Amino acid sequence: GIFYSQQKGKFAMSLTGNAMLNNSPGTTIDVERSTTAGMTTSMHSEGTMKNPIALGNLNISYEIDSLNLISATGGLMGLGSTSDNTGLTTLGFGGTGFSYTTDTWSKGNTASITASADYQHLWAGRPNRSFVLSYLFSASPSTTDSKNLFGNTGITMLDLTDRRTDGKTNSIDHTVQADFTTPVDGIGTLSTGVKYISRHNLSDQMNYLWNGSGWDFNEPGSTNYDYYNRIGAAYTEMSVNFGLIGIKAGARYEHTWQNYSQDGGKAFRTDYGCLVPSATLQLNLGMTSNIGLSYNMRISRPGITYLNPYRDDSDPTALNYGNPDLEVEKAHNVN
Repeated sequence: GIFYSQQKGKFAMSLTGNAMLNNSPGTTIDVERSTTAGMTTSMHSEGTMKNPIALGNLNISYEIDSLNLISATGGLMGLGSTSDNTGLTTLGFGGTGFSYTTDTWSKGNTASITASADYQHLWAGRPNRSFVLSYLFSASPSTTDSKNLFGNTGITMLDLTDRRTDGKTNSIDHTVQADFTTPVDGIGTLSTGVKYISRHNLSDQMNYLWNGSGWDFNEPGSTNYDYYNRIGAAYTEMSVNFGLIGIKAGARYEHTWQNYSQDGGKAFRTDYGCLVPSATLQLNLGMTSNIGLSYNMRISRPGITYLNPYRDDSDPTALNYGNPDLEVEKAHNVN
């Protein structure tokens, strides 16, 4: 690891960097599963894994004058993973059973890239009044290549054809935000702002099957997925005090536009709005105690992992895929 910082006049900067390697030269995993219907699954695997990791962050700022400040940050994280495993899977049902072997290899690389810039303005003679304009960029490209080779494949109940997958995913975000806060004479504090997010998720999964002499492209098991999620939001919040009683109330409106396409054919487009209220009431009983009541609503949108309909069949006994019809999740919190 390394750390460096510098300040000269109105300019300041800091830089950090770290690198590490996690090596697991030998790992054994045993899994036993059973169902009430009487089906049993036994899996034994042995393998190795290496995970190199690198991290870096840069922060800079420049104070134009006592009322204006600009700053910027940048960050990079890289994670690699290489694994090689051999295994034995045994399935049983109603006194009968069968088994097969697996030889699995995978290599993946994931990165996280962030960059931001901020401008802050204060008002002379008006304490606690401020305006902040911010921009944030982030990306998380990822690649995963894998091979699954099967032995003892004289089984008709499962498709144990040797297979290979080359996968790429990425998520790119742009966020612009403006916030204004000012005291309201004799009343309290008013905060308001706007925000816009543009998010692009993409996934390209190429699946291949072994034909005995070479790899054939498997179109049903492959997909090209493109997903745009754009969000516009505006909020306002007011905080007031009446003696021992403090009240804070606000609302945020968010509108979402979604575009989705898969393999150049399947596509959908939708948009929806959400009003997100919040309120807090507090009664100060003295220097050491108070009573408070608060309410807020939070929303959670499904990401590409939950939406992606790509069928991951690298484990024939446990298919994995997402649902593009998932809706927003709303949570109401009262404290």
